[in-house]
Order: sequence, then C-alpha cells, then structure tokens
Amino acid sequence: MAHEIVWTLRDKAALQREIELLFARAPERERVVPLLLGRFCEDLQLHPVEWPTSAQVPSEHTWTFGRISVRYRLLPSAQTVEILSVTAHHERNVA
Repeated sequence: MAHEIVWTLRDKAALQREIELLFARAPERERVVPLLLGRFCEDLQLHPVEWPTSAQVPSEHTWTFGRISVRYRLLPSAQTVEILSVTAHHERNVA
C-alpha cells in the first residue's frame, strides 16, 4: 500500500550552490536558481513509498528539467534524499 511521505533533502544548501555554479554567468541567475530548487523539491514529494519504509532499499533516480539533471538517491528508512550529482547539458552547435 503506497503512502504519502515527506521527503527531506539532506543538504539543500549544497544543491543550491551546485545550481548557482551552473548558472554563474547567466543574467537570470537570481530568478532561475530558486525556481529550479523549488521545482526539484516539489517533484521529490511525488515519490510514493510502500509502508513500512524501513523495509525499502535505497534507490537512485535522475530528475531532469530543461538542461539540468540531478542524480539523487532516495533513502526510505530515513525519508531523506541524498544528491549524487548535478549536471548541465549543453547543446552542440552544428555547422
């Protein structure tokens, strides 16, 4: 039976710094960084968990929004999320 769990991001400040680094040169950085962080946190809450959570094994996932990808691990027993990596995908110019 699936239950709604509130997932807690283990180090939200570190994720924010990673996103800020990706957008360091972007003129819209001050607007985009909080939007991406908020969207990621909202989307995390969509992960249902089977009860009891202590019996569930950690699982890895990738969240992609635009050109940003965040690899993360869900730790059901602690109801936390661990960030594994944050990357930006750049388009190649084809001549």
